Amino acid sequence: MKNKLKSSFEIDKLIQRFIAAWCTLSFVTLVQSPIAFTDIKYAFNINLGSFAVLFLLGFTAFSLLSLALSKAMTDTWLMVLSFSLFTSTLLTIKREFWFALSLIILAAIMLIFLLKDDKLGLCKIKIGNKLTVGIVAACTVTLFALIAVMTCLRYATYSSPNFDFGLFVNMFHHMKETGLPITSSERDKL
Repeated sequence: MKNKLKSSFEIDKLIQRFIAAWCTLSFVTLVQSPIAFTDIKYAFNINLGSFAVLFLLGFTAFSLLSLALSKAMTDTWLMVLSFSLFTSTLLTIKREFWFALSLIILAAIMLIFLLKDDKLGLCKIKIGNKLTVGIVAACTVTLFALIAVMTCLRYATYSSPNFDFGLFVNMFHHMKETGLPITSSERDKL
């Protein structure tokens, strides 16, 4: 029992549990807040006392779960799931390049931390060639389907920019009518 307690409270596991508890509580706060995350009033609306108490309760609950499931990599998976849930929710609220880039950098730092000592246990997983080809094929089909759906949605909602789509439509219309590749949408004249 002593070894179990000692291994459950190693510094790596405590860091993972801390991040998991913070991301989980931040996600709940983000979802429940009536004020938008992008508004400065959001920061002042958070009660720090109750946030600290709920954080300690979450950290304690995750510690007990880690003790109960000591053989599994509970802390690691809790951190990955809570971080993924929190950041994906943030990205649906605020869609800006630099904000997304900063979250990607945080995710890369977390990934380096997890892969350094194989905290996810990826070396134990053995995947055959057929399964690998299947996974790659499924990812490829999913990517192509996503790009196709997004392109069709941009077209259907008139969200495609003039020089991406309108210029070609204009040129092909003139080629159909006159046989010449001329446009009238570039400089407001033929």
